[in-house]
Amino acid sequence: MMPPISVLGVLRLGRDNAMTHLTPLAACRQVDRLHLLREDALELASAKTVWHTSRRRGRFPPLLRLFRTGLVVCLTGRVDVVVGFYLVPYGLLAWLLAKLARKPVVLSLLGTDFNVHCHAWYARILRAILKRSNIVTVTGRAMFEAVATWGVSRDRLRILPHAIDVERFRSTTLPQDRSLDFLYVGRLLEAKRVDQVLGVLARVRERLPAARLAIVGEGPEREMLEAKARELDIEGCVEFAGYRDDVERFYRDARILLLASEREGLPLVLVEAMCCGCVPISTRCGTIEDLIDDGKNGFLVGVGDLELMARRSTEILSDPERLEALSEKARETRESHAMRSALSAWEEILAELQEGASSPAG
Repeated sequence: MMPPISVLGVLRLGRDNAMTHLTPLAACRQVDRLHLLREDALELASAKTVWHTSRRRGRFPPLLRLFRTGLVVCLTGRVDVVVGFYLVPYGLLAWLLAKLARKPVVLSLLGTDFNVHCHAWYARILRAILKRSNIVTVTGRAMFEAVATWGVSRDRLRILPHAIDVERFRSTTLPQDRSLDFLYVGRLLEAKRVDQVLGVLARVRERLPAARLAIVGEGPEREMLEAKARELDIEGCVEFAGYRDDVERFYRDARILLLASEREGLPLVLVEAMCCGCVPISTRCGTIEDLIDDGKNGFLVGVGDLELMARRSTEILSDPERLEALSEKARETRESHAMRSALSAWEEILAELQEGASSPAG
C-alpha cells in the first residue's frame, strides 16, 4: 500500500468553480493533506485542507506574495505533488513552484486558458511548459486531441470531467410540464452575447408569442440588456433574476438553455443544465462539443447565427416528443460528470505519480 501524500493546489477561480474542482481532489483516499494557495480562503468541507493566503497589503504585487507563500510551504512543509488550476497565471505559478521544489506537477486546463491563452502570441511558451509537466488534465476528448497536436505526450494527458453534485442538479419533470421556455445562466459580459439570446427570443415569439426567458446572473451588461429587451418589445416576457443561489430551480423549470458566447471554455452551467434535462442550444466555441452531440442531446450553431438558433428553438418547442427525447439524452450527462467520476480520475493520477509510472518531466 502506497503512503499518503500531501498536495499543494494553486488556484483562484470563482467560489463555485473552485469548490467544484477542489472537492473531488480533497476526497481522494491517498491525500492526507491538501494545502491550498489562494488570495483568500473558502469553506471547503474537508478536514484535510490547509489554506495559505497572502496578505493583501504590502509592497509586493499579489502574485509575488502568493509565490513567496507557496515557496515557504514547499520548502518547509511536506509537499509531494503540486497542482495548478487554470494555466495563466496560477498554473504557471504552480509549475514554477514545483520545479524549484523538485516535485511532480499537474496542470489542469479548464477551458478559456486553452481556447485563448494557448493560442495567443505567447502560446509557444505555454505549450513548452505543458510539455514539461508530469500530467496535464483536459476537459474532454476534443481538448485532448488538440493538446496532443502541440507535442504534449498522450501518456501525460488525462481527461478530468467538470464534476457537479448530481443530486442537487436533478429533475424528473418532463419538458412539457415546465413553465419556462428559455434560460440563460452566467455573467452578463460582452463576450457572452446575451443580447443575441434576447434576439433569439424575439424571433421565436413571432411564431410562439407566449415564449418566456429568464436571465440568471449579474454583470456590467445588465443595463444595456434591459434596454435591449425594451427595444425589442419583449421586456414583459424576460425576467432578469440576478445572481441566485438556487439556480437549480431555474434549470428544473426551463426547457431550453441558450448560450450565444463568442468564446467559452467548458461552462459549468452547461453541465448543470443538462443534468436537469434542460436542452442546450449553444454556439460552437471552446470545447462545448465535448458535451453537446449536435441533434442528439442539444444543438450547436455558428457564432452569431441567431436565425439558426431561433429555428432550432422553434422546431423543438413545437414538437414535444422530440423535445422530450433531447431532454432525456441531455440527462445522460449525469453519468460522466458526477463527483465520483472526477474523484476516480484524480485517484488514478495521484496513484500513477506515486508509483513513478509518469516519467520525470524535462
